[in-house]
Amino acid sequence: MRAVLTILIWTVVLLAPGPTSAQTATSAEKDRARAGSAPPATLVVWNRPIVVFRAQLRQVTPAARVATASQRIDGLPSDVRPDEIQAAPASIGDLHGVLVFVRGQILFGIVPDDLDTAAGETLDDTSRRSVEALRAAFQARTEQRRPAVILWGFALSLGAAVVLAAILWIIGRWASRILGGLAEATHTRTVSMLGVDLRPFLNALQRGLVKVTAWGWWPRTSG
Repeated sequence: MRAVLTILIWTVVLLAPGPTSAQTATSAEKDRARAGSAPPATLVVWNRPIVVFRAQLRQVTPAARVATASQRIDGLPSDVRPDEIQAAPASIGDLHGVLVFVRGQILFGIVPDDLDTAAGETLDDTSRRSVEALRAAFQARTEQRRPAVILWGFALSLGAAVVLAAILWIIGRWASRILGGLAEATHTRTVSMLGVDLRPFLNALQRGLVKVTAWGWWPRTSG
């Protein structure tokens, strides 16, 4: 893995064209000479500053490096966890820096010319703070998405409750109509046994059967 990072840090992270053999020997001096020829640019992810690029490397300005890093970060999958953001040192000859990556995908690189030496910045500290800031940005994005998920679940539950209430209301109306029809049909009839009027008992039995039928229908159809 370290060998792969060593090869990619200058060719991929810094978007540098492939140097010829004559250019390789003096690449460090040329990079240092170009550093500072363009204004610094800050990589900002979701309103959070991550790192300041100060070095112009192989005609790639700090602003261009920010644009490339932003595009790569925006293209990451939404399920990336903060702890998957890593950093590793890489070097070729006297050129060295730190590579920040996620799941093997390179995001950006930090080189010594990016450091504010007057403020006492070091490559290790700057890369560590950059990783921590990027992790915090991803964690904040995850937290922001949780309310949306909760609201969506609440909306689904509310919709299901409304549908259930509507079905129960329909069942209740259906049962009431049947009971009304039965009561009207038996209202003018007298049913007696041994001089006892059985109509109230029969009406109660009819109501019970209708209710049992109505509520027994719901589990079978919903299952």
